Amino acid sequence: MCYIFLHIFKKIYFFKAIHLLTKALKLKEGSRYLKKDEESFKLGKKYRLIKLNKFA
Repeated sequence: MCYIFLHIFKKIYFFKAIHLLTKALKLKEGSRYLKKDEESFKLGKKYRLIKLNKFA
């Protein structure tokens, strides 16, 4: 009984860890897009609009 509980618990933790990793990666991607967004604002709004359309 205890073994089954531990097995389920491990699976939940495993999925939570994956979820947190993907969240962190998405945040990294987001910050990268923000940096590009700042650069593109200097160049013009066309690049920015393309990026926003890709997100939507």
